[in-house]
Amino acid sequence: MKSVDALLTGLVDYAGLFPPASEDMRLALENYAAYLRSSDRKALGRFIVPISRLEELEESGNDLMPRGPKSRPWYLSVLISEDVRAAGGEILKFNRRHSAGSKARGSAVVDVAELKASTAAAIDHQHGDLPPDITA
Repeated sequence: MKSVDALLTGLVDYAGLFPPASEDMRLALENYAAYLRSSDRKALGRFIVPISRLEELEESGNDLMPRGPKSRPWYLSVLISEDVRAAGGEILKFNRRHSAGSKARGSAVVDVAELKASTAAAIDHQHGDLPPDITA
Protein backbone atom coordinates (compact mmCIF):
# COMPACT_ATOMS: atom_id res chain seq x y z
CA MET A 1 0.00 0.00 0.00
CA LYS A 2 1.30 3.43 -0.89
CA SER A 3 1.58 5.90 1.97
CA VAL A 4 -0.91 8.23 0.29
CA ASP A 5 -3.44 5.37 0.14
CA ALA A 6 -2.95 4.70 3.84
CA LEU A 7 -3.43 8.39 4.58
CA LEU A 8 -6.64 8.71 2.57
CA THR A 9 -8.36 5.42 3.49
CA GLY A 10 -11.55 6.22 5.42
CA LEU A 11 -10.51 9.86 5.80
CA VAL A 12 -13.86 11.49 5.01
CA ASP A 13 -16.95 10.63 7.04
CA TYR A 14 -20.30 11.32 5.40
CA ALA A 15 -22.42 13.89 7.25
CA GLY A 16 -25.12 14.48 4.64
CA LEU A 17 -27.83 14.86 7.31
CA PHE A 18 -26.15 18.02 8.59
CA PRO A 19 -25.55 21.50 7.14
CA PRO A 20 -24.61 22.53 4.58
CA ALA A 21 -26.18 19.53 2.79
CA SER A 22 -29.06 18.96 5.27
CA GLU A 23 -30.35 16.03 3.22
CA ASP A 24 -33.31 13.95 4.34
CA MET A 25 -32.42 10.46 5.55
CA ARG A 26 -33.30 8.61 2.34
CA LEU A 27 -31.31 10.94 0.08
CA ALA A 28 -28.33 10.89 2.45
CA LEU A 29 -28.33 7.08 2.46
CA GLU A 30 -28.73 6.88 -1.32
CA ASN A 31 -25.77 9.23 -1.72
CA TYR A 32 -23.66 7.27 0.78
CA ALA A 33 -24.44 4.00 -1.02
CA ALA A 34 -23.53 5.59 -4.36
CA TYR A 35 -20.26 7.00 -3.00
CA LEU A 36 -19.36 3.53 -1.68
CA ARG A 37 -19.61 2.27 -5.27
CA SER A 38 -17.58 5.15 -6.74
CA SER A 39 -13.91 5.20 -7.66
CA ASP A 40 -13.20 7.35 -4.57
CA ARG A 41 -14.75 4.84 -2.14
CA LYS A 42 -11.47 4.20 -0.33
CA ALA A 43 -11.52 7.73 1.09
CA LEU A 44 -15.10 7.38 2.36
CA GLY A 45 -15.44 6.66 6.05
CA ARG A 46 -18.47 6.32 8.28
CA PHE A 47 -22.02 7.56 7.86
CA ILE A 48 -22.71 9.95 10.74
CA VAL A 49 -26.16 9.78 12.36
CA PRO A 50 -27.64 11.01 15.63
CA ILE A 51 -28.60 8.08 17.89
CA SER A 52 -32.13 9.48 17.92
CA ARG A 53 -32.37 8.80 14.15
CA LEU A 54 -30.92 5.29 14.12
CA GLU A 55 -34.35 3.69 13.74
CA GLU A 56 -35.14 6.06 10.86
CA LEU A 57 -31.87 4.98 9.22
CA GLU A 58 -32.96 1.33 9.48
CA GLU A 59 -36.36 2.03 7.94
CA SER A 60 -35.11 4.34 5.19
CA GLY A 61 -32.03 2.35 4.23
CA ASN A 62 -33.13 -1.26 4.60
CA ASP A 63 -33.10 -1.85 0.85
CA LEU A 64 -29.77 -0.01 0.36
CA MET A 65 -27.61 -1.77 2.95
CA PRO A 66 -25.26 -4.50 1.71
CA ARG A 67 -26.36 -8.12 2.12
CA GLY A 68 -24.63 -11.46 2.14
CA PRO A 69 -21.75 -13.07 3.99
CA LYS A 70 -19.05 -11.49 1.82
CA SER A 71 -20.47 -7.96 1.76
CA ARG A 72 -18.65 -5.18 3.57
CA PRO A 73 -20.96 -3.60 6.16
CA TRP A 74 -21.72 0.06 6.36
CA TYR A 75 -19.77 1.63 9.21
CA LEU A 76 -21.65 4.17 11.28
CA SER A 77 -20.73 6.81 13.82
CA VAL A 78 -23.55 7.84 16.17
CA LEU A 79 -23.85 11.18 17.90
CA ILE A 80 -24.88 10.83 21.54
CA SER A 81 -25.86 13.91 23.50
CA GLU A 82 -27.61 12.43 26.51
CA ASP A 83 -28.00 9.05 28.24
CA VAL A 84 -24.84 7.24 27.11
CA ARG A 85 -25.71 3.97 28.87
CA ALA A 86 -29.12 3.78 27.12
CA ALA A 87 -27.50 4.69 23.80
CA GLY A 88 -24.98 1.88 24.33
CA GLY A 89 -27.88 -0.57 24.65
CA GLU A 90 -29.44 0.76 21.45
CA ILE A 91 -26.11 0.37 19.65
CA LEU A 92 -25.77 -3.26 20.75
CA LYS A 93 -29.32 -4.07 19.58
CA PHE A 94 -28.73 -2.34 16.24
CA ASN A 95 -25.45 -4.19 15.71
CA ARG A 96 -27.10 -7.56 16.45
CA ARG A 97 -29.91 -6.84 13.97
CA HIS A 98 -27.44 -5.81 11.27
CA SER A 99 -24.61 -8.24 11.85
CA ALA A 100 -22.52 -9.25 8.85
CA GLY A 101 -24.36 -11.62 6.58
CA SER A 102 -27.81 -10.40 7.55
CA LYS A 103 -30.09 -10.98 4.60
CA ALA A 104 -33.28 -9.49 5.97
CA ARG A 105 -31.94 -6.22 7.36
CA GLY A 106 -28.69 -5.52 5.58
CA SER A 107 -25.20 -5.31 7.03
CA ALA A 108 -24.17 -2.31 9.13
CA VAL A 109 -22.25 -1.72 12.31
CA VAL A 110 -22.01 1.17 14.73
CA ASP A 111 -18.39 1.15 15.83
CA VAL A 112 -17.88 4.80 16.80
CA ALA A 113 -19.79 7.08 19.17
CA GLU A 114 -19.26 10.82 19.24
CA LEU A 115 -19.94 12.27 22.67
CA LYS A 116 -20.14 15.69 24.25
CA ALA A 117 -18.54 16.28 27.64
CA SER A 118 -17.50 19.38 29.56
CA THR A 119 -15.03 17.80 32.00
CA ALA A 120 -12.38 15.09 32.01
CA ALA A 121 -14.40 13.19 34.63
CA ALA A 122 -17.44 13.24 32.35
CA ILE A 123 -15.35 11.77 29.55
CA ASP A 124 -14.23 8.89 31.76
CA HIS A 125 -17.79 8.27 32.96
CA GLN A 126 -19.23 8.29 29.43
CA HIS A 127 -16.53 5.98 28.13
CA GLY A 128 -17.38 3.50 30.87
CA ASP A 129 -21.06 3.55 29.83
CA LEU A 130 -20.31 2.51 26.23
CA PRO A 131 -19.96 -1.09 25.10
CA PRO A 132 -16.24 -2.01 25.12
CA ASP A 133 -15.98 -2.46 21.33
CA ILE A 134 -17.28 1.04 20.56
CA THR A 135 -14.66 3.73 19.97
CA ALA A 136 -15.53 6.97 21.73
